[in-house]
Amino acid sequence: MSTRYEDLQALHHITPTNPVVFDRRIYNVDDTIHWHENIEILYFFGGECEVLNGDEILHAKKGDIIVLNSGCVHSVMCKNSKAEFACIIIDHLFCESLGFSVSDAQFTKCFQDAEMAALIEKIVNEPKDNELFSQTISVSTLSILLLLFKNYKTEEAKEYLNSGKTELVKTIIKYIKRHYAERIMMDDIEKHCGYSKYYLSRVFKETCQKTIMGYLNEVRINKAKELLEKTDLDIKTVAERCGFECQSYFGKVFKKSEGYSPLNFRNFKEN
Repeated sequence: MSTRYEDLQALHHITPTNPVVFDRRIYNVDDTIHWHENIEILYFFGGECEVLNGDEILHAKKGDIIVLNSGCVHSVMCKNSKAEFACIIIDHLFCESLGFSVSDAQFTKCFQDAEMAALIEKIVNEPKDNELFSQTISVSTLSILLLLFKNYKTEEAKEYLNSGKTELVKTIIKYIKRHYAERIMMDDIEKHCGYSKYYLSRVFKETCQKTIMGYLNEVRINKAKELLEKTDLDIKTVAERCGFECQSYFGKVFKKSEGYSPLNFRNFKEN
């Protein structure tokens, strides 16, 4: 793959000794659009939301299992709803060591499977103080991979993953992730990608269901939330570090996204 967002390895805490990361989440916000080479599996316990999965928007409901294939652009979108789901991310190198090349294979994007659901629940509910914790996770993960390759392997997604449009979207995302703190204009993205900004805007909107500038603000707001929660930086400095040249505009964008002013958001989190 010619472009990828390498930082996702660190974000997901994937290591050679910890090749499977998982948790149980309750979402009522939109996840940032991203991708990685690992395979990611979502299992929905309740609620409903939309999931950007490659070139499709899937409506997820209770009992659904959604597979986010290796290299697939994806995002969980719950801003106007609420969903509870398990998220399991399996390192692609770990899969290959077991004989499963998830980087080359593609799987059905959404289905229901009682046997796989039980395995996923076992992983996320396994007590970490259990002396057999690691072995249980490894055995359950292997069983999930066996079911995926046996029952859900497909050729449908390969054309999408190899398309020039997908690579363009990934290039835009990667550029924004690396330069969000700087002054970014569409002309800058046009120059970096080598295509007209009008074409880039259309391709990004078609794929991600949002504008490039909307996505840029989303990345900046997520970083701002992190700084507001974890540092004592004043609001003006937070705005500047996240690429907002004007504090008042930062406040306007932040409130529209989160429903609070930056200061009220910080006070709410502290209490």
